[in-house]
Amino acid sequence: MCVCVLGRDPLADTAGNKLDVAAVASTLKAYFRELSIPLFPTDRYQEFIKCTRYDDTASKLDSLVTTIRTLPPQIIPVMRFLFTFLYRVSLQASDNKMGSANLALVFGPTLTRAPDSLDPRQLHNDVPSVNLLIQMCIDKHEYIFGSVSDDTGSTGKSIATPTAARNSTDAQKSAPLLSTSPPIEPPTAPPTAPPTAPPTAPPTALSTAAPTCPPTATPSGLESTTSPQVNNSCMQQLII
Repeated sequence: MCVCVLGRDPLADTAGNKLDVAAVASTLKAYFRELSIPLFPTDRYQEFIKCTRYDDTASKLDSLVTTIRTLPPQIIPVMRFLFTFLYRVSLQASDNKMGSANLALVFGPTLTRAPDSLDPRQLHNDVPSVNLLIQMCIDKHEYIFGSVSDDTGSTGKSIATPTAARNSTDAQKSAPLLSTSPPIEPPTAPPTAPPTAPPTAPPTALSTAAPTCPPTATPSGLESTTSPQVNNSCMQQLII
């Protein structure tokens, strides 16, 4: 979940490092200037200009809060963060020479965009009103966006859409739980028995065992019989 802390200094973690502050400021201005729909939408341009035409400051602020309430909800957190940051910049006006009036003069044409059909003379006459609009958003950011945040349910401490928070919660639920048990080894095939060598006959002892005599040939035409008697050649071998 992406969370932007309200009023956090984006350059706080760069203390001691050499930064081109002018490049950072130019990048911020270029981002808002090149948006297809400006932060103050073009189709609501006349409504915002009208908010600055009231005589007293209270009426101007109340009208501005009412108009901002009708903007798309994704615009309001950006406005709150931007004008809170610009207010912090204006507090250093003694060093940077950029009070709320000068910041409004610089960011006014960047954050607002008049319709193309507007008469050029009317556009020129609206410049003071545009500057006053941005200056009020800077100086009275707590009143303007505090009132809006009360209606939208935001705490004012962080900017996070309900969709982003819900997606983060669902992701946490679906994430596997961490376990301290040892990892499960993949199943292995059962060990195979080593090949068994064919049984070998025990070595024949060189002893006085009687040698085996070859069988005597049987004459053709007679049945083969086994004689229990030992022939003469075998007897001679035994005697020797």
